[in-house]
Amino acid sequence: MADLKSGRIVEWHRLSPSLSLFRLVAVDGSQFPSYQAGQYIALRRDDCLLTRKVKEGNEVRFVPDLDAEGRQKRGPVTHSYSISSAPFETTQGNHLEFYVVLERGRDGVLGRFTESLFRGVEDHKNDRLAFLERIVGDFTLARRAAGFQHVLMVGTGTGLAPFVSMIKQLHFEAQQGTAPPARYTLLHANRTWEELAYHRDLLEIEKAKSFDFVYVPSVSRPAARLRPGEQPAPSHLWPACEGTGRFGARAAP
Repeated sequence: MADLKSGRIVEWHRLSPSLSLFRLVAVDGSQFPSYQAGQYIALRRDDCLLTRKVKEGNEVRFVPDLDAEGRQKRGPVTHSYSISSAPFETTQGNHLEFYVVLERGRDGVLGRFTESLFRGVEDHKNDRLAFLERIVGDFTLARRAAGFQHVLMVGTGTGLAPFVSMIKQLHFEAQQGTAPPARYTLLHANRTWEELAYHRDLLEIEKAKSFDFVYVPSVSRPAARLRPGEQPAPSHLWPACEGTGRFGARAAP
């Protein structure tokens, strides 16, 4: 069985109240296992607010798991996440990067693991994060797209993570002289422009033309009201469906 190692969150970038990017390093400075773009790793927190599953008819929901005194129980939770950093970035910087959402149930109950993950991390009060020293998964280009001439990647929200890892790795390898023969198209959809993680990185990769790559971002709320202190979105992030088809937009439901 893989060893459980102590890690620390060293960078935390909040894209919105419920979406963040963060980087993880090993506390002892050791190297992470080698991996392929698209794979995942198990992360663990020991101070999670626990929940329990309740089934009412055909509906399943999660409610706080309370002790005899009515307090919500705390305990360890392990959760696997796709890695959004590319393998070459981990080799060069000795970190893993993740794109995560603060999960919230229909009753407003926060996800056990992500509530702990988002709590106190920005003021460095809760930045310890353990991980299993094993990176696995078969959601890789070698296993899922070998031999295809055109690969279409579609990710909504944090579902972008494995795809951005793949695209960054393909770009790096192309710059080293091994451009892939296939054409790659990436569609990423989210609610608002600020939640389009890696948007500028992907635009730069597309612009570089190191390999055949098309990036298609889309938001459902392009005119969402800005929060205090935010700046309007750059013009290239606003709907441009007329004539170009490069950026999709629709009215919010």
